[in-house]
Amino acid sequence: MVNFEPFLSVLALNVIVALVVFFLFWALRSLKSLRYFYAPLYHDAIRIFGADPATSALSVNTPRIHDINPYPGMPGVYSHLSAATYNVPSPGHGPFSWIYATLSFSEDQLLAARGLDVVMYLRTLRLMIIICCVLMVPCIGILLPLNYTGDSEFEQYNGNGTNWNPEHGNNPWSNIGTYNSTALENGLGMLTIANIVDGSMRLWAHLLTSIGATAVCFLLMYKEYSRYSHLRIRYNQQQRPHNYAVMVKGVPAFITTPAQLRDFFVRAHPGRVVDTHMPLKDKTLRELQKRKYRALQRLEHFRALIHRNQGSSITHLFLKQHKGKKKGYMALESHEEAVAHYEEKIAKLDIKIREEKVKHDKRIGSSHSADGYGPVGFVVFNSIAAASQCAQSLIYSNLRQLRLRQAPEPDDIHWSLVTKNTKNRFSLLLMCYFVFGILILFWFIPVTFAQALANLSALASFEGLSWFISVIEFNPIVGNLVQGFLPALVLIIFQQLLPLIIKIILRLKGVYTRSQLEKEVLYVFHVFQVVNVLLFSTALRTLVKVIGPHVQIDVGGLALSVGAQSAFFINYLLVYGLSSIPKDLLRAGELFIRQVRRFHNRKEVLRSEQISREVDRPDIFEYGQRYANALLMFTISLCFCCVAPIILPCGVIAMSMEYVVAKYLLMYTSNQRFHSGGRFWPCVFNRMVVGVVMFQVLMFGLLTLKVFPPSLILVIMPIVAYIFARWSHKKYFKLSRHLASIDYPPEEDLEGTAEGGYDGEKFRYAYRDPGLMD
Repeated sequence: MVNFEPFLSVLALNVIVALVVFFLFWALRSLKSLRYFYAPLYHDAIRIFGADPATSALSVNTPRIHDINPYPGMPGVYSHLSAATYNVPSPGHGPFSWIYATLSFSEDQLLAARGLDVVMYLRTLRLMIIICCVLMVPCIGILLPLNYTGDSEFEQYNGNGTNWNPEHGNNPWSNIGTYNSTALENGLGMLTIANIVDGSMRLWAHLLTSIGATAVCFLLMYKEYSRYSHLRIRYNQQQRPHNYAVMVKGVPAFITTPAQLRDFFVRAHPGRVVDTHMPLKDKTLRELQKRKYRALQRLEHFRALIHRNQGSSITHLFLKQHKGKKKGYMALESHEEAVAHYEEKIAKLDIKIREEKVKHDKRIGSSHSADGYGPVGFVVFNSIAAASQCAQSLIYSNLRQLRLRQAPEPDDIHWSLVTKNTKNRFSLLLMCYFVFGILILFWFIPVTFAQALANLSALASFEGLSWFISVIEFNPIVGNLVQGFLPALVLIIFQQLLPLIIKIILRLKGVYTRSQLEKEVLYVFHVFQVVNVLLFSTALRTLVKVIGPHVQIDVGGLALSVGAQSAFFINYLLVYGLSSIPKDLLRAGELFIRQVRRFHNRKEVLRSEQISREVDRPDIFEYGQRYANALLMFTISLCFCCVAPIILPCGVIAMSMEYVVAKYLLMYTSNQRFHSGGRFWPCVFNRMVVGVVMFQVLMFGLLTLKVFPPSLILVIMPIVAYIFARWSHKKYFKLSRHLASIDYPPEEDLEGTAEGGYDGEKFRYAYRDPGLMD
């Protein structure tokens, strides 16, 4: 008889936590003072673009504030507003109205409003959910009944899963009692493959299902890659700056100025080059331009208020003085006076910038090496075809220099990191990997602690730790929650701290673009997740259960113990999906910082609408962390789908919660600081394939321990996965990265001549260093 009490206790607690978070979110966003905080993008768009009172949707008739960001890489108050196409519905006022508003927003609308990165993240989540739902049919319909009606004799195994023969004497673990953490007796063990006897013909169903699951994953992933390539082609055909530009890495020593870089590329592509740019090593000009840009933001803000007929209400501005001076206040009587104040401030900054440019030109003329340009360049062409052909060409004999690729979006560039010396990058890379290795070893400590909470009864078998049993025997429900809810919660809390540490280390390495930094976070954090949460966690629980206080390993017991790990991962998915993900709606950390800042600037927040908006500014969506967490949920669900089919509904619940919460955040609260055009998908695709390979290896090892010789067929499956990944990338990766000649916009002929407005001239200064902006 299956004892569902531990599972139901954890499920009930997580459902209660999710409902509490939802109602708390509803209560907070209903407050007038927090209405903007929980939907800043929506309210900003209404203020700037206007709204239709009947539908609460944005109007398309009012003028935009920013057509093109004049200072790339410097996000401002309104830089997150894409255009008048940002026609998002009102999130509503009910406790669950935001869910309907979020799900009713179509993919095409989201693509026009928020970009391809947002769409591909949500499509990846939807792909994972669909795969799990398809696998639920054979796993729940076939494997679950076979597992439940299995003929394994549990009485031959004790609480630690070790094979024990009563004829050999008393059970050395008999003091543990009936309360133990083994899923076989105190959970869902009878629903797992552990309930099937070794060598049983029932294992054919698990073998065939694992092969079928692999085929389903590859088929759906292949179709998604095909869809991604079509979306990328559409993206690369748009009139966006990056489609007209090429990024040049490793500029050789004989090219020291943008003019020399231009002459070099004009020789290779005569009549096609519009302009060339190289980033400055000196940061003084860039800092002055940042101050000017902030002043421009506020100037446009007050001009917008006058344009929207907001009246001439008294406002007070909080002016940040230079270092060494006290902060002061300046009272401005009207919006018009504020406009005049910032116009005067911008004029003064223009004078300083011109003086600094003169000094910079003199330094460049006297010495090319000390205060010159960075080792990276950008070449802007007059057509998409010319830029695409150049990015795929070889124009220099030294392959280590003048490496060409399609330029990133201007707002994706880390201008302060582009000028770092490439000679030190290899040493920085080695140092980062060394630190990551130490960090992985250090992170075993919290993982071990979390697993100890989940194995109180196993730890009680060690001398001096028998008092853990009193914790479980105090109340069975308390014991179930301690061993089911707390271990997963502790592990999730420690994993939430990792991305911040990883990002700090990666900044030392030096990354050109913000999207590449998020990719690096995805790479490293995914390795941490797989090693610590999945592999090390499973190995630790298996060794604690099987070995116990004695160095003794039984093969049959090992197979049972590996099968029993599904109970922990079921709890992990429930805790993460129903307790951890919904908390992102509350923005608790940002809310605390907001309250501190508002208290610190309380006088100015009450009197200046601009300061209030800056305090409540939107978040940055962390793609690297989000993708790694989604991949972990998918990998866990896939690896244990045949071992314990009940894990699939839990995985669907967790990933569906992530889909709804992430879509709301991307629509209403999270700022798009960069656009990479969905470049995360190929690396996410690779890691999904790795998840499939891990699933195949786990099934091969488990069926081998179950003495099932036909499992040898699974040996070739990793090879099939490698061939599938290579074939998919070969067919779609280059197609999604560069435009084929037949895919050039119809306004351009095959020679790259631009007609009908498709001209790179309007993007001449898109890749100019912000420090050199006029």
